[in-house]
Amino acid sequence: QGKKISFEEVYNQSKSYVLRYILAAILSVLIIATPMIISLLLVFIVIGIVLLPFAFAWYIIAPFFLYLVPYVLISENLSATDAIKRSVELTKANWQWVLAIFVVLVAITFVNIIPFIGFIIVAVLSIAYYCMPAYVFVHNIQDQKTSVAPEATVVTKTATAPKPAIKKVKSTKKK
Repeated sequence: QGKKISFEEVYNQSKSYVLRYILAAILSVLIIATPMIISLLLVFIVIGIVLLPFAFAWYIIAPFFLYLVPYVLISENLSATDAIKRSVELTKANWQWVLAIFVVLVAITFVNIIPFIGFIIVAVLSIAYYCMPAYVFVHNIQDQKTSVAPEATVVTKTATAPKPAIKKVKSTKKK
């Protein structure tokens, strides 16, 4: 907008997000980790061993759906629980973008395996690591409308054409 803002203005505007952001982070960790913790506690019982593969799958899949929580919380000014719900909705509708982000981030992480030079490459690519998710969210996901929006949706009834009158025809059956 061309207007310079001070640090104090930024601080005052961001205060309202901090507690919601922390709460969303705690809820996300609980959502992701609880099945794994329960199955590990039950591992000495047969059911824990049976549940462990499912908990591990949840541990991989859940972060995928919760990835957009911080972006949704701030851009749509939602509560922590609404941001989690909205993140799931947006991820279902835009799974290919979120998957692309995950693939790139995993690729950047694996480059670190290369001895000596991997660290330097990752340091350079860390700019993409931190900027790409926000860029993709703002340019490809943010304005998407999904079926369940956190705001109240006004449903208007559309006018329908009148049904044609059906004339009853007298049967000409002879008795």
